Formats: sequence, C-alpha cells, structure tokens
Amino acid sequence: MRRETFPANGKKEMKRVVRFDRWVTVHLANPIVTLRGNDRSSRMPILMYHSVSCPDRFTDNEYFETSTSPDRFEMQMRLLSEGGYRGMNLSGLEGLRGGEYPSGNPRCFMLTFDDGFQDFKEEAFPILKEFGFSATVFLPTDYIGKTNRKFKGKECLTWGETKELHKSGIEFGSHTLTHRELRSLDRNEIRKEISESKMVIEDALGDAVRYFSYPYAFPEADVEHTKYVKETLVECGYRHCVTTAIGIPDAKSPGFYLKRLPVNHHDDEPFFLAKLSGGYDWLHGIQYLKKVLF
Repeated sequence: MRRETFPANGKKEMKRVVRFDRWVTVHLANPIVTLRGNDRSSRMPILMYHSVSCPDRFTDNEYFETSTSPDRFEMQMRLLSEGGYRGMNLSGLEGLRGGEYPSGNPRCFMLTFDDGFQDFKEEAFPILKEFGFSATVFLPTDYIGKTNRKFKGKECLTWGETKELHKSGIEFGSHTLTHRELRSLDRNEIRKEISESKMVIEDALGDAVRYFSYPYAFPEADVEHTKYVKETLVECGYRHCVTTAIGIPDAKSPGFYLKRLPVNHHDDEPFFLAKLSGGYDWLHGIQYLKKVLF
C-alpha cells in the first residue's frame, strides 16, 4: 500500500460537498442499472485521466478536476484488479467492433491519459506496472520536446521518455499539435493539427499512430464540424477517436465519436464502481443538451 501523500502546502483537502452528479449516480442511476441487469457483453469502459499528481489544492468544482492523487489512482487501479477487470490498449477496440471482447472477458476496460504530462511516467506508470495494466497516452506534440516543456503549468513528457514508455508497452496517440479548440479553427488548420501531429509521433517512435483524442468539449451537436473531423481522421489513417462525451461505448458506437468516463481525485470507491457499471451514463443527455442550447 502506498503511503498517503499531501499537497505541497502540507494540508490535505478534506472539504466534502454534496455533489449532484455523484448523488444521482450512486444512489439512483446505478441501482436502476443494476436492477435492469447491465449487459457487459459488448461494452468496454474507456477511462479518461489527465494528471496523476497532488496540486497545491484540488479544484472546488469537482466535475472539472483533471488531477488524481497517486494514492487515489492506486486505489482505483486496485478496485479494477480486485474486481477481475482486464486492462487493454485502444487496439483492443478492434475486437469490440466485432462484437466480442478479444480476451473473452466481459470485464475489460481501457485507460487513456490526455495531455502527455510527465507525471504519467513518474506516478501513474509504476502503479500500472504493479497491477499489470497498460494505457494509451495522447500527446499535444508541440509540448513534447528533447527536454521537458510545460503545458497548463505542468511539465510534459520528453521524446526520450515516450520512447522508453513505448518500449514498455504504452501506446501513444495524437492530441493535436497545439491543443487548440478545433471548432474555432478553419479547415486547413484542423487538417494540420490532425495530420502533422500524427506524423511527428510516428517519426519519433517509429510506429503507426492510429488513435486520436479530441481536445476540449466534443461538439457532437455540430454535425457539419464532426463530419469533417471524421473524414479528415479517416484520410490521415486514424482508426478511432475518443472524445469527452460521457458514457461507455459498445460494439455499435461510432468509432470516431467514442465516449469516455472522466475520472479524477474526487472519484471515491462507490462513485468509481458506479461509473464502471454504467451508472454515470445518464449524464450524457444533460451534457448533450447543454451543447445544443449553449
């Protein structure tokens, strides 16, 4: 068991508020899903992480928290291991698209990490090795260099570190060149962000890049934009695209609009397990409605 860590100011954040989405998920949606009998035969949770670290403080708005402390991350991985879950890279989606899990085990999941932060190597990777799990890390390539560059105030991986992790079984995908909001760009800029980031990673690692992570909120209500993004991804040789849309994909899910489950430091055991069971999927309807209205 890892020793408990604390933020840099030496004070552990103990604040607990009644969080609406957690209450509905744990006490209402998940019991309903359980009673109905959730069919896992063609569903594979894709968990979305960002940073595994202890900032000076975690955000008050728990929904938008993007950090997970190493201790909380280890707890979450331990729950997966003890629950008999098998971790897979995104390449395992090929089996899911055929309607069956490649492992024959319906308790499969995938781990994804956006933004390519250096703490993935320092904090997350040792825990993944402990439990025998792998992951797919999405890189905003302009922030990956020979030395550590900073993005959102955090150090990112170097190319040397990505090569080392790649040799250890970590899969890498594109998170664009600059992590700009694609919907705000013209089509030539969108194509550049998608195509050139892929080529940069392939040149660095000597391996094909097949997976893309859409930065920021996925504008699924903008049919024209998402159609162009999909067409561009296909033309550039990508196989799948993961998004920030909430939910668990199944064999019928569009391969270039894959939903994920956001996970962070505030996901305690009941909330985390409820998400895995499909208890958090109800929130996608509200998420989509907000995109349509605003």
